Amino acid sequence: MPPPTLTEIETPVTRLRDARARGCELAMIAASVGSQSQRNAERNGFRIAYTRTKWSRPLR
Repeated sequence: MPPPTLTEIETPVTRLRDARARGCELAMIAASVGSQSQRNAERNGFRIAYTRTKWSRPLR
């Protein structure tokens, strides 16, 4: 099967536009702190809403 063409791939911009057309007023994403994904999101207008702490401990 050949790879999809660019027009067949759903882009984040397409998803945001479709959500807005359906009445959504808020879009959210998740990204690791300091990651390229965070930088890309901020460059596209997203801002940090909150941070989440993950806890771990060794099992004994």
